[in-house]
Amino acid sequence: MKTPLLILLTFLLNACMYSGNRNALSADPSDDPRYRYALRLTQNNQLADALIQWRILALVYPQDKAIAERVNNLRAQIDTEATRLQAQITQSAPNNEALRHSLQLRLLALKPDSRALISDLKSYRGEQLLVKAETKARAEVSLYQAPATQPSQPDNKLIDLLTGAEEQSINGDYKQLLRSAEAIEQHAAKHPSLNTFRYTAYCGLAEQSLTARNLIQAITYYENATQYAPVSQPTKVRHKIKQLRKEASDRLYTKAMKVFTRDIDQAMAYLNQAVAINPTHQRARQQLLRAETIQKNLNLIQQN
Repeated sequence: MKTPLLILLTFLLNACMYSGNRNALSADPSDDPRYRYALRLTQNNQLADALIQWRILALVYPQDKAIAERVNNLRAQIDTEATRLQAQITQSAPNNEALRHSLQLRLLALKPDSRALISDLKSYRGEQLLVKAETKARAEVSLYQAPATQPSQPDNKLIDLLTGAEEQSINGDYKQLLRSAEAIEQHAAKHPSLNTFRYTAYCGLAEQSLTARNLIQAITYYENATQYAPVSQPTKVRHKIKQLRKEASDRLYTKAMKVFTRDIDQAMAYLNQAVAINPTHQRARQQLLRAETIQKNLNLIQQN
């Protein structure tokens, strides 16, 4: 079984490797899907999970002071909360074993690499309780329980898939991330990370398409991303799609005008694409009507 510390180190190592390719990253960290993911974890008060994500971002964007400040603030917040819980354990629950271990579970979620806590929890309820507590330190990992009549067992395959998906997200392996999401869905159809992984993958593929100047493919990926976008993101993605549609249709219109006088059929093909991508492109519509009229007249001339 992988420990939370090993998972954290793996994520950080991958972030370091990925950070070497600076040209592949946006100058604005807020455009990075991992930034939005870290914000959501912070807003949901998932402090240990959020700290992992902000530390990864700090490695990828070492010059960003706001990210560094978030890391420091989260560390301070975790330390404060951990101190408070430890005080409760010492003062309020020395003779109440159930309460003590309940508080220790909460403390372990904040300090997942605490060997003393892990050892104590092992002796209290064994490996199953440890697995349940350990998963609280992962980013939205949830071990689904078997029916109450059967012993609860961790889904190790699911854990491996989720860990792999996180690594693929960090490394920018977005096509494999989509395949991992499909595999995760087969194990846990309603897992809360599915939408996050798919949104990250489609946005990442869209950005890669933009780098390759394939605007139409980027539009398709962004449209797929809207199906899985967090509540705060659909409007931003739709605005991006609108901008890309305008840019793509303008390019097609320009191509059409360059060949209009020597290849009317090709010009019409470009104009039809421009109108299909952006139905509000009035110049493309007007020139398409003009081209259709010219072609009709040419056909009449040829018939006579």
